[in-house]
Amino acid sequence: MRHCRSLCAIPVAAFAKSATHGTPIPGGSLTSGKPVNGVVSTPDGISYTFKAVAGKHVTLAITNPQVSPSGTSLEMNVYDSSGNQDANGVLINTSATEIVFTPTSAEAGTTSVVISPYNFGTTGSFTLTYTVG
Repeated sequence: MRHCRSLCAIPVAAFAKSATHGTPIPGGSLTSGKPVNGVVSTPDGISYTFKAVAGKHVTLAITNPQVSPSGTSLEMNVYDSSGNQDANGVLINTSATEIVFTPTSAEAGTTSVVISPYNFGTTGSFTLTYTVG
């Protein structure tokens, strides 16, 4: 398990634009155990939300990633309602990957998962599955 707040944070409520991040396209709400298929086609990526409960183990799994052009990556980051990063981000390229964490009371509430290009010009598709328990 990784617990870190070292990467840049994007405020969840507004996804405030910065020099490196704009406003991700809303992808909708996640339901535990129900996979969603997503596409990253813009530099700002796509965001999904779920309600994090303190002490309830969360897994965000990426399967079936297709990233273009070859050799580039997407990235997945998780932010709490204050815009703080809840877990280390992961890179997505040719194989399945996941983020696993247990939210604290400070991290509980509306949580966003943002999947965006890691490299300039990268696009891709994936299946994202959120599970809690």
